[in-house]
Amino acid sequence: MNNIDKNIRKVESDDVSIVDKKKNKCMWCCCAPSIFLFVLIIVLSIIYAKYFSSNFSDSDNTTDITQNLYIESEIPNYSISDINKAQFENNLSSYYKGAELEKIKSDLSIMETKYPEGHFIIVHSTNRDPESFHKWYELLKNTPLTLDSYSVMIHEMSHSVGFLYCNYLIEDKCIDIDRYTSLDQSLFTGDKLIDYVENRYKIDETYLMESKQKITLTLDEINSYIKSIRYNRAYKQYDDTPSTLARQLYYITLHLKYAKENDLQAWNKLVDNKGFAFTLLRLTKIAKEELSMTKETVTSGSRRDDNLKLYEDNIQYLNEYIELSGMSKYIDEANDYQSIKKEGIGITFVEF
Repeated sequence: MNNIDKNIRKVESDDVSIVDKKKNKCMWCCCAPSIFLFVLIIVLSIIYAKYFSSNFSDSDNTTDITQNLYIESEIPNYSISDINKAQFENNLSSYYKGAELEKIKSDLSIMETKYPEGHFIIVHSTNRDPESFHKWYELLKNTPLTLDSYSVMIHEMSHSVGFLYCNYLIEDKCIDIDRYTSLDQSLFTGDKLIDYVENRYKIDETYLMESKQKITLTLDEINSYIKSIRYNRAYKQYDDTPSTLARQLYYITLHLKYAKENDLQAWNKLVDNKGFAFTLLRLTKIAKEELSMTKETVTSGSRRDDNLKLYEDNIQYLNEYIELSGMSKYIDEANDYQSIKKEGIGITFVEF
């Protein structure tokens, strides 16, 4: 067993004790499969991150990550209170000293300006789980691959929030969906989709056959890859993440297609859960807008456009689902959270 495997297993071991404290979250209903899935996500993230390279520099121009992404009604607030900053810095000081501590503080200070969402996720996740920053930073720092530790850390912490505290962390909001556990338990696994997949390649085996991700987890992957793309844009790092995000969007349409054609019970459960439908609408909208801003930065040989075409070819299933769920009214205002709260569609905003 190499050092990476050992470290990954250490991550798994550490996280199990945290997971035991969380009740009624469907991702942990069956302990063994869930732990395997969590470790698999870690491995997948290390694989995609091997193309990243660190690019922290005070001389880089800052990037407005919120530009053109939000309807004016609800711009995210990524500010960190002095109390939370102090708690986070005390945590760092318990693990790091001297020059290494100052380097981490400098990196995070730059991130607070360049990519405030990522800084927000790191601070709050670490304050909830004091070992999380140290765990990810050391794991990724000691791998032989060329990794951007912060990018992978943000991606994985986004997953962890969904596993441990709420269902999805979207911008600055931790969202819980009513009847989410019941919905997830009733859904088919991703391996059922493999015969639907066009132009199949390795990534499909990884996410659908090995991970067997349900639509709930596909949506979580979309959420995390959105953050990966934003990080890349902020730090002017370009890889093939847009292709992977576009492929996950394609999977969403295949989940819905399979449900409608082969599993009416699952289809009806999805249609009936307005909170999940709204969340899916919100995240697919953000993903499409993020991908539209990667057009000039896609790496050579990227399959982003091919995957987006497959998504568009099957988008009627998504459109029908949104229409039947009653969420089509939010297509143009999919972050109008005030209306969502008033309408009571089954979403709770958890303090994070």
